Amino acid sequence: MDCHGSSSHVKPIVKGKNYDFETYIDVNGDFIRAMSVSAFLYTILFDKDQKELCRYSGYCSGSGELICKKIMEQIEK
Repeated sequence: MDCHGSSSHVKPIVKGKNYDFETYIDVNGDFIRAMSVSAFLYTILFDKDQKELCRYSGYCSGSGELICKKIMEQIEK
């Protein structure tokens, strides 16, 4: 949900930092609309079968720990 001019900078940054995950750029906003995302801070967690586990809109204190807990639960399965 960033300005269109910065999207070309994302992949070089990810590559330069050696992040071990795939990166996708939704330039036209198709994914945002399909997932009904309207807030700037938005997290959707999926399991390995691409089933949605949970959604978080916005930010609140402690939400990072909750997301980490959900991720660890999936890793342990």
